[in-house]
Amino acid sequence: MDAIARHTNVARMTVYYQFQSKTGLFEALADDIAERGAIRKNIEHAFSQADSRNGLAHLIGAFVHFWLADADVMRKLNALSTLDRESHAAERDAWRKEAIESMMKRVKKQCDLSQATVRRGTEALYMLTSFSACDILASQGRSEREIAGRIRELTGETLGLDLTI
Repeated sequence: MDAIARHTNVARMTVYYQFQSKTGLFEALADDIAERGAIRKNIEHAFSQADSRNGLAHLIGAFVHFWLADADVMRKLNALSTLDRESHAAERDAWRKEAIESMMKRVKKQCDLSQATVRRGTEALYMLTSFSACDILASQGRSEREIAGRIRELTGETLGLDLTI
């Protein structure tokens, strides 16, 4: 909070007044990134798909777009959250796991997948749609479209489904 006050040339109390705490600052930053990354709109679009495979493919794209909307800030926020337990990063990431599990229930029902396949697919998708995985793929020079395509391909192979869109 002191560093932010110095960097923005305001009194430390001004920063505290605006955000109440370090956690409040993390929340505001995460909300801003979510807005710029259009995550809510893109997830709603994914869940509006009649075909659950298409919905899953769009969900993957939503996560990739979110992480890469401001990768530099996200990289710093990710590192900071690792060092500071007050950031509540794990709680904020729970929405991603919930969205994946919810979509996978739809896929299981529509595609008649076994529970073991769904469990493997859910775990794989949770790992593959993390910021770290997307950032690694982006650092190899892949575009957002290529990253989402690769994650769809790997998830599709795990589930035995075609997830191309």
